[in-house]
Amino acid sequence: MKNIWILIFPLLVFACTQNNDFTTETGVEVSCLVKGDGLAAQKDSIVVLYLKIVGADGEVLTETTPEKPLALAFDPEMKAGNLQEVLKEMEVGDSVFFTTTAKNLFEETYQTQLPPDMDSAMVMSINMKFHAQMSQEDYRAYMQEMTEKQRAKESVILEEKLVSDGETIDAYLKENGIDAITTESGLRYVITQEGTGATAQPGDQVTVHYAGRLFSGEPFDSSIERGEPFKFNIGQGRVIPGWDEGIAYIKAGGKATLYIPSPLGYGSRGAGPTIQPYSILVFDVEVLEVGQNQ
Repeated sequence: MKNIWILIFPLLVFACTQNNDFTTETGVEVSCLVKGDGLAAQKDSIVVLYLKIVGADGEVLTETTPEKPLALAFDPEMKAGNLQEVLKEMEVGDSVFFTTTAKNLFEETYQTQLPPDMDSAMVMSINMKFHAQMSQEDYRAYMQEMTEKQRAKESVILEEKLVSDGETIDAYLKENGIDAITTESGLRYVITQEGTGATAQPGDQVTVHYAGRLFSGEPFDSSIERGEPFKFNIGQGRVIPGWDEGIAYIKAGGKATLYIPSPLGYGSRGAGPTIQPYSILVFDVEVLEVGQNQ
């Protein structure tokens, strides 16, 4: 969602009255799900929202989380469609449900062009909670706290995934009679062709060919198919941790298969449409050349 959406709040607020539901001045019918007890937005405050927008086709266009809410600077001079029209009648703590059209959402709220394959009259269902408002300084502190909590939560998940991914990999290796080396980090690798050259040291530039696939066997990338080897400086964090570690075990001229648990791959981020969060990755790698500190 674009940062351009800045909210308007009048002095008079009809926020989820005793009748709960309300209708805006332009006729948007709003169901008040939860009545809050906070204040309307104040000029120059940061408005924090939880928002979920779903199209009539079931596609989720926007869904925020407590760790990553939607934060907007409140400017009473800017207008932004039905969504803002509803929000200006809410108070902190209110949760509501309403619908609008794709045209209104994109052209007036997002202030961008409607996607070419989307019907302008498509109904958009919106759940919105006015979670909080705060000063910019308080918001920075709030986001720092949320970031730290998210990092702590992710750290626990990654520790658990390192164990469960390892068990999954080990079961596959045992079933297929593959004798792999397991490192302290949890990486599994098999030298399939012993090299005769040097192994890379931190900072060295290595030239490799590789073919990457998901644990299911689905391929996602191959320098071999492109006919173009990949070069990088090892130990500099320019590749996933499983590569920085695993390539260093392979001598120049050698080949290996790397079995990479998700915490040593792309973790919770994933990569592109194929590599989903927490994906175990497998790489067949050939180290073509090791050069010093290039």
